[in-house]
Amino acid sequence: MKALFFKISALFTIVCSMNLLANDAGITLYAEDGWPPYSYADGSGISNQKVIEAFALEGVKVNIKVLPFARILNLLKTGNAILGVNVAKTDETKEQFLFHKSPLYTVKSHFYYWHNKPLIIGTKEELNKNTRIGAIIGYDYGDFIDKNEVGLKIERVKNHEQNLKKLSSHRLDALILFDDIAEELITTNNLENKLIKGPPGDSIEIFVAFSKVHPSSLKYLEILNRGLTKLDNQ
Repeated sequence: MKALFFKISALFTIVCSMNLLANDAGITLYAEDGWPPYSYADGSGISNQKVIEAFALEGVKVNIKVLPFARILNLLKTGNAILGVNVAKTDETKEQFLFHKSPLYTVKSHFYYWHNKPLIIGTKEELNKNTRIGAIIGYDYGDFIDKNEVGLKIERVKNHEQNLKKLSSHRLDALILFDDIAEELITTNNLENKLIKGPPGDSIEIFVAFSKVHPSSLKYLEILNRGLTKLDNQ
């Protein structure tokens, strides 16, 4: 009987150890290389930190890998990555990815114009096909842009610096920017009274997106749900 007890105890210990080892192995979170204050090129950012803390509450170590946003989305779609952060949950992305329950943050956007070339409209619905709007490759700005991208003249580039150069030289009429990013760009580039906030765009909720085709996605999605719930209750 004692021998059986020790065998069961040993088996239980091995199983527990395997679970701990699985958790200790960690998971790679793919984060964008430039979406302040949510994600920075060095892997820091308020979204990244929140996800790290939520997984830590469930015993999972997170390794950050920084890449361009469009590349992250492609990795998720092909199943070469499990999860990527700061993805908007829209009608389009719900078809492409899995999402956890509650958003990390809600982010507001506006159309911004250059000080000496005003955007003379009151609402986003007044935009027309002749208005040249700068955006970033891979970014999702909400359902309005998703549904009107073909009808509007959306010009996408790799980074905000390219768009600022185009806007200041009047090669664009406006930029669609999330407000936190716009504030950071204004501060770091001394654009006070130059980059002007115009009519509002959509407010979006940002999430961690999980690959629909990776076999481990559902497992880590549930772990993140539990961790975020614990984090919110602290």
